[in-house]
Amino acid sequence: MLNKEEMRKYLILAQKGDESAKEIIVSNNIGLVRGIVKRYIHLGYEYEDLCQIGMMGLVKAIRGFDISRDNAFSTYAVLMISGEIKRFLRDDGKIKVSRSIKELSLKAERARQVFLYKNKREPTISEIANILGAEVEDVSVAISSFAPPLSLDSPAGDDEKGEIYEIVGEDISDETVEKIALKDAINKLEPEEKSIIYLRYFKGQTQTNVARILNMTQVQVSRNEKKIIQKLHNKLLAE
Repeated sequence: MLNKEEMRKYLILAQKGDESAKEIIVSNNIGLVRGIVKRYIHLGYEYEDLCQIGMMGLVKAIRGFDISRDNAFSTYAVLMISGEIKRFLRDDGKIKVSRSIKELSLKAERARQVFLYKNKREPTISEIANILGAEVEDVSVAISSFAPPLSLDSPAGDDEKGEIYEIVGEDISDETVEKIALKDAINKLEPEEKSIIYLRYFKGQTQTNVARILNMTQVQVSRNEKKIIQKLHNKLLAE
């Protein structure tokens, strides 16, 4: 593997058109590409096809990396590789959610707004399910599936300080890469777990408010939240 100075030297040469230097950088970062691709193979695409897309992102990273800055190339490359793969998936149109879940999500949001207007408080998922005549689990999945993108550097809830990735662990050596891994881990949580994280760290709700919305006690929310944070922490350490 190339060290930082060696990488910088080859990047300078590659950006000047030296193909052999570019090949050396690519060969030293194949593992990085393959590691990122593994996060997307469950979507039904061929592994090698996604690797080729990832390689395109790596080449773009080589061309666009600002050598004058002291940032690690790998950090920038992760963003470019992931971005290229996500762009391909988005344009190919295979990331879809079932029509029934989408419709239920829209109905749940309308029911939430009406309830909030009438009762001056957020409804629980059970109350929304009751209004719609739907199963609680189905409503929870629908709400979680269409939750806005989670900002991992947003402030924590009202009764917590810091940011999500700070709470999971402060021993992060490559902040950007870890944020990407953490976001991926959050997306794989169970619907109820994802709802707790979403409400606590994206919406900034207190544990008491989350308990009311999810029809739980504050103690249950606190206990589950700690378990989820530990779960995310362990996943990050394992990767």
